[in-house]
Amino acid sequence: MLQSSKSILITCFDKTLGYFNHPFRHIAEKALWREKLMRQAPPDTRYIIFFTPRSGSSRLTDLVQLAGGLGTPDECFNPQHIRNMAKFLGAQNLDDYLDLLMRRRTTGGTFGCEATPSQIHRIFFSVARFFEMYRPTSCIFLIRENIAEQAVSCSRMSQTGFSHHTSSSDPENTGTGFEYRPAEIRKYMARLLIMERQLEQIFLRRSIEPLRLSYEMLVDTDPEIFLASIARHVGATPHRLNDLESEHKKIGDQRNLEFTVQFTKENRRLMAKVARQRVFTLNELARQKNSHF
Repeated sequence: MLQSSKSILITCFDKTLGYFNHPFRHIAEKALWREKLMRQAPPDTRYIIFFTPRSGSSRLTDLVQLAGGLGTPDECFNPQHIRNMAKFLGAQNLDDYLDLLMRRRTTGGTFGCEATPSQIHRIFFSVARFFEMYRPTSCIFLIRENIAEQAVSCSRMSQTGFSHHTSSSDPENTGTGFEYRPAEIRKYMARLLIMERQLEQIFLRRSIEPLRLSYEMLVDTDPEIFLASIARHVGATPHRLNDLESEHKKIGDQRNLEFTVQFTKENRRLMAKVARQRVFTLNELARQKNSHF
């Protein structure tokens, strides 16, 4: 049974409140470093890539950085990383962190980052506060069209501890211990649906028209095509679009496909319900795909 978005958010919030309410506590200020960063102009263009897990965000941001001129987007608000990043910057609070981070990572007046809905809630505690502080000039929405395959991928990552492999990793070890767990797949599918609904509500309430991308588009489309679309949407100029290749490789194998097929067959009614819930999101994705790609 699908859990409510409220219960998911409360669970995440309760687990992190004690630590993440004070991620900047006892961080030493770096006066000389701050002075240097403050000489850098803050960005005029600030975009955010909203994504759901296992949708190809690492590959996308890797290619964006390789293109140059579009900032260096990564998970700046991931609760697992923000304290280390704040220490590097010498940030004293969230406002300070945003200011220093943007000055540090702006490229040609453009700053980008990526985040999930849960990361926004865990760091900013509300969507309104995030938009007030970050003031994005454009948004990108990255999902995976095959949500069953996406949930299987989440299950695999949970079991194996591997989110992707690069040229320096051993692909033979990334699937060790991976087994079919339908209850776990259903749990991840519920969470993915909640994230999609949360983001659609954000866009609707704020009259935002995001650039919509999908994992499948990133895999099937030449990077120069979707990077050019991103550049147009963001309002920035990439340095190059040709001969780009991400170091992040697909981690899924035949077992992912087999487990996806098995889960889909065993949960036909659930999959039909999920399909109905995703009609708007997938239709909007298809509309933009036909227009831009």
